[in-house]
Amino acid sequence: MKQERDDAREVIRLAIEKIKQLRAEHREKHEEWWQGEQSWREQRARDKARRDEEYVAIRAEREKERKARQAELAGEPFNKEVRVKFLLVMKLYI
Repeated sequence: MKQERDDAREVIRLAIEKIKQLRAEHREKHEEWWQGEQSWREQRARDKARRDEEYVAIRAEREKERKARQAELAGEPFNKEVRVKFLLVMKLYI
């Protein structure tokens, strides 16, 4: 009976050592993976920041062009009033 218990303890001890060894190996592999993951995330963040900066610059340029186009199309401020009055006068004569 005592021999069986000692044998069982030895099997358990060996199993625990094997588990510890496997955990250490997994921890090393996981640490390698995590370092790669962190560098990938940092690179992705840098790429996103660069794209965002480019987008803001392009957006500002487009806004500037749009305002210039609107100012060009608007003409003089009183042109609309003159056109409306001209149309009213023409309608009266026709």
